[in-house]
Amino acid sequence: MNPLIPFLKVSNEFPRFYWKGRGSTTACVGYRHSISSPITFQAQAFHENSCGGIWSTFPKEWSFSPEHIISADFEHATVTPILPQCICRKDTPTYEKWWRMVTDATEKIEKGEFRKVVLARQTTLTFDATVDPLELLKGLMSFGSTTSLFMVQLDKETAFIGASPEKLFKRLERKIYTEALAGTISKLEKWSPKEFEEVNAVRLFLLNQLQTCCHDLQCGSPEERPFGDYKHLYQRYEGVLKSKISDKILIEKLHPTPATGGLEAAAMEYLRNIEPIFRGWYTGPIGLISEKETDLSVAIRSMLVRGNEIHLFSGAGIVKGSQPLKEWEELDRKIEHVLRWSYE
Repeated sequence: MNPLIPFLKVSNEFPRFYWKGRGSTTACVGYRHSISSPITFQAQAFHENSCGGIWSTFPKEWSFSPEHIISADFEHATVTPILPQCICRKDTPTYEKWWRMVTDATEKIEKGEFRKVVLARQTTLTFDATVDPLELLKGLMSFGSTTSLFMVQLDKETAFIGASPEKLFKRLERKIYTEALAGTISKLEKWSPKEFEEVNAVRLFLLNQLQTCCHDLQCGSPEERPFGDYKHLYQRYEGVLKSKISDKILIEKLHPTPATGGLEAAAMEYLRNIEPIFRGWYTGPIGLISEKETDLSVAIRSMLVRGNEIHLFSGAGIVKGSQPLKEWEELDRKIEHVLRWSYE
């Protein structure tokens, strides 16, 4: 087991974060704020009005510069979390409401109002006792080789946790690396035009945005990326940043991507009006920022733990030809590992 978990078990330092970037062999914990820290852990809401409801104690933007950082080699492990008994599941929206939302979105896509929109669902699991966030973090260690693992813990019973396969961007000095990631199918399924349409929307967005802030922009070849029993479509981009482009400007240009919101402003406005949940930090940027290196992921495959509840978030890209039932099944696939832990 990762040696940082025992440290977190006995520590009473809050707030704090855990971070292991995708592709990194090192994990770290940061705690106790300091204005002189050389690095900052940053998390941000999906949009400025996202932190209502269950997210009311979370700011729309959180920057935490730790006085103390403890790091260790990341050790891949498969551990089943020890959770209390799950006594209730509630989906928001319900399937009936979801069917109406997807039908309405596809009708607007057919009319040409926008090309793609990503609709989200919140699945709330209620347990008969308080849930330990660190148990869930231990469970996510099995995804550590293909994801960024993160946890922001505000207090002993409140934490935002996830294992994201998607980078927003990584910057090394003036070199930037980012990617188009979209589509979710099982390892046994074959790709359909629907998934290619999803990733093409992200590719188009990235090209348009990166051309305004990069020199020497290069694109990799399309490929598959694994996530547990599933896979995504992936394409890598890299370039050299123009002189006046900062991390803040990059975040503004790349967030939200069409993989989490929509390709056009009309799609984002549609989301604000139709989604019945507060996304909070789900689908927002999260990660480490410093002068020499910045590593930010998109906070998908994530959950909010509050006392005896786990709020799971999942989204599905709606494009021409999307079917409500298949999209609902995709939402379940994205959270099935936590559902399995909760009902074992």
